[in-house]
Amino acid sequence: MAVADALDPRQEAALAEMRSQFAEQDGQGMDLDDQCLLRYLRARQYDLPKASAMLQHTLDWRRDFGVQKILSGDIMETIRRENATGKIYVRGEDTQGRVCLIMRPSQENTHMHDDQMKHLVYQMERARLTLQRKTSGMGKLCMVIDYAGYSLRNAPPMRTSRSTLNIVQDHYPELLGVSYMMNPPYIFTGFWKIIYPFIDHVTRQKFVFVNSSPHKPAAQANLAANFNMDALEEQLGGRNAVPFDSAVYLSGAIDTCFEESLARHQAAAAASTAEVSTSS
Repeated sequence: MAVADALDPRQEAALAEMRSQFAEQDGQGMDLDDQCLLRYLRARQYDLPKASAMLQHTLDWRRDFGVQKILSGDIMETIRRENATGKIYVRGEDTQGRVCLIMRPSQENTHMHDDQMKHLVYQMERARLTLQRKTSGMGKLCMVIDYAGYSLRNAPPMRTSRSTLNIVQDHYPELLGVSYMMNPPYIFTGFWKIIYPFIDHVTRQKFVFVNSSPHKPAAQANLAANFNMDALEEQLGGRNAVPFDSAVYLSGAIDTCFEESLARHQAAAAASTAEVSTSS
């Protein structure tokens, strides 16, 4: 079924006009196809001037931020350093087929704001491109924020939190489907009260708080209803004992999740072993 099949005449007209407006624009590493345009239109309730302004703002930001350099691998040393502790990565799906972006604030390992934001954008692009490949661009993201070990020592500065929120809300509209806040500690309450007013009213409805250890019965029931527990990491309450490996993850293509990178890595290792056995 074509993307526009479910649109009413007013929405179809807005999409057609937006296609025309951005036909000659450089997407700065992002395909300006109907799926992309519809995300911006939906984020602004099909108000064409507002949706067009939002998309133009994103294109200007992608150019100024250097998103294409991030996609091309020009700053992989920075990405490797930032990702070494596994503080953000794409891994698995929920039961609705939403690609999962895992975030672990306690694993913060650097203090360079600009590099942290580049790493965030790398992960958002990886999630976006994985969704694009798996769902023809119309899928949603499941964000899982694991607060185990979270403390004042590793809590991000307000500048970093605001920048993270702005990037996700302003430049990846209609991408977030749900965000699970796993076992946030009491000290998180103060931070949440500060950041909450800056969260878009629609986005606010997408946060689900799991206010206990993910291994307790109440949390287990919630998780089992939304995840394949055999695939979900043990640390998140699941039964998957395979730990995240940053080197393996970053060896994979930009449109793959950790499992796919791991499968490719294991296949290459098996082929190499077989070749050695044959030659000897």
